[in-house]
Amino acid sequence: LGVSFEVKGEGIPLLGFAELTVIFSLIGVGIAAIIARKAAHPRQTWIRVSVALVVLSFVPDATFGFDLPSALTLMGLHTLAAAIVIPTVASRLDA
Repeated sequence: LGVSFEVKGEGIPLLGFAELTVIFSLIGVGIAAIIARKAAHPRQTWIRVSVALVVLSFVPDATFGFDLPSALTLMGLHTLAAAIVIPTVASRLDA
């Protein structure tokens, strides 16, 4: 895409994207499991919590010193992962 993903001369390794996506997706599944046991409306609660966490995930991209194209690309990648994981998990929760 023509973006560097570098901060102070150090780039993000390509494998790091996949690793962190899997790790945070598993953490999300854990959060969903807790929500499924505790919340009156698990699906709604999951969607609200996960969307809020995705928005919070934009903070490092905007503040760690990435150039604008890199930050926007990272935010887009967060959004893409969320667009896959959030509905998939939500479909397995009670309404």
